[in-house]
Amino acid sequence: VSDGSDDKTAEIAKNSGCQVLAFKKPHGKAQALEKLIRYFKLFDNFDFILIVDADTRLNRNYLKNALPLFEDLKVAAVAGYAKSQWRKHFRPKWKYFFGAYRTRLYRILQLFLMFGQTWHLTNVLPVIPGFASIYRTSVLKNLKIYVPGLAIEDFNLAFQLRKKKLGIIAHHPSAFATAQDPGNLRDYAKQVRRWNLGFFQTVRLYGIWPS
Repeated sequence: VSDGSDDKTAEIAKNSGCQVLAFKKPHGKAQALEKLIRYFKLFDNFDFILIVDADTRLNRNYLKNALPLFEDLKVAAVAGYAKSQWRKHFRPKWKYFFGAYRTRLYRILQLFLMFGQTWHLTNVLPVIPGFASIYRTSVLKNLKIYVPGLAIEDFNLAFQLRKKKLGIIAHHPSAFATAQDPGNLRDYAKQVRRWNLGFFQTVRLYGIWPS
């Protein structure tokens, strides 16, 4: 879905063989996804739905490593492992500072926190990263992707899944994709602020409970 983009995104996607739904005016990611799913009747035709962002690059073995996790029928979604897009460079550049920081941060948060939070005996991960995650269709159709007032859908979907007890979230470092990091402090701050805002908006909406 091209959500009001004013470049050649939709045209390039169509020429690459994709089925495209293009909006002239932006709706926001969550609402655009809901319209896309209804338009192409994805719930009726597929067992799994993979959601990726425009800047996401899936590892060539992403599906090969992620789909077997659904052999456990309790798994409702697979949360992708995030890596920063890193380009080799000789001269130090300020924009790569943020990529270097994110590389360390991702390794710490995912290997020592996120990986443990998806352990089948605990399974308390509060987020399903929207940059590259797969949902079991039978589960996703019971979740409301678009909720007015929420900045992002990542926490919203995870909280709903927990609240409705629709299954567990799986995660493994071998199912990874790369994402583009902000290249300056202003964009980095805006991104982090949006993520934090989305989290606390979701907490305010659904509350917290023992689990």
